[in-house]
Order: sequence, then C-alpha cells, then structure tokens
Amino acid sequence: NNGDPYKGLLEMTFHSTNADLKLPPSNIFWMYRSTTASLAFFRNVFQQNMQVKYDLGKGLLSFAPIECTQG
Repeated sequence: NNGDPYKGLLEMTFHSTNADLKLPPSNIFWMYRSTTASLAFFRNVFQQNMQVKYDLGKGLLSFAPIECTQG
C-alpha cells in the first residue's frame, strides 16, 4: 500500500433528513496493524478533523471538515 494504510478503502456517507455526511476512510477505520483494518463507527476517530456544532435551540447537529493541526 506504499505507506497509505487507507488506500483502497471506501468512503462512507451517512444520510439524514436534511444532510449527508461523507467521511474518508481515515475517519471510519482504525488501523490495528498495518495489514488489518477494523471499523470504528462513531468513536472519537469519527470526529477527527471535523468541527461538530450543537444548536440545542434549533435541535440541530452539524459537521464541517477542518484541519485541526492548523490551530
């Protein structure tokens, strides 16, 4: 896989009533070993490089991609 443990793994899209959330393999899979991938549904890895906003007044949950290492 030439150093990319996620190469060849598929993206996943979660569909809701008003939005779709498309996640790259690095947000879905946890690499246990360089040759083994395990699903990581809705763990903390799901939220990496993702800004999560809660609007309790409107009852909304939103996500936006963000590069967390950029401050």
